[in-house]
Amino acid sequence: MSRGALPTISASIPRCTGYIGKIQAQVWEDFITSVLALLRTAGGRIARGDEGYDYKVRKGWFGKGQYKILGTEVALPLENAVTDALTRACETIRRDRRPNHFLIDKHIFIASQQPRETQEQLGDIAFTTDIKIASSTLHYLDLRIEAKRLLGSAHAAEYCGTEGLLRFAHSEPYTSAPLGMMLGYTFRYDDAHWHSSIQTQAAKHGVTDFKELRTGRWTTAASLMTSPGVGDVLVLHVMLSFESKPSVRELDGAA
Repeated sequence: MSRGALPTISASIPRCTGYIGKIQAQVWEDFITSVLALLRTAGGRIARGDEGYDYKVRKGWFGKGQYKILGTEVALPLENAVTDALTRACETIRRDRRPNHFLIDKHIFIASQQPRETQEQLGDIAFTTDIKIASSTLHYLDLRIEAKRLLGSAHAAEYCGTEGLLRFAHSEPYTSAPLGMMLGYTFRYDDAHWHSSIQTQAAKHGVTDFKELRTGRWTTAASLMTSPGVGDVLVLHVMLSFESKPSVRELDGAA
């Protein structure tokens, strides 16, 4: 299927019905187009170690745990460290946008480790979302993002499990909005590999409704989840590439 024939995000968002719902769905699509550009720009600058974005040389970037790949001990960046760096980088980039840019015009802000809206827990035991990108003036624009590292099949299983994708089907929902996002921090293979692995693992939990959508100049995979708390949620699946130490991709290339 050609890119132009793919369904749009605005036409696929659940729970956006009627005249107002259709308007909100289009605003959501414009929002997601800007968010995807923001995340990919921030992720690229961090991965390259651009000036002002050299987070990977800071304390706390790499974890102490080791993975053996092709006979070599490999260290991965910590999930929370990447999320922290990504949140900071996104906010830095957002501040530099022109006044009429969507992110500025709609008063978009970025924050990490934010509490879920609907839950019974407080304080240290409260359920949180990894990243929140939302508007301070349009209350319905509230994108909650769950991040997971991806190196091997065990990580793909975790990505789709109760501490990953299935959080969007929780009775105390990860989001009250009709749209959410899973963000994969990849350290090996390409996006196509991970989308295939994720669909295979998700099917084990009965999640089989995957599709490819377009928004602006981007295409993205998406799956439909159902939360007993809010109803259907369209979850986008986005991959950002980072490097392990030493690089698993370089080890694969030399093998």
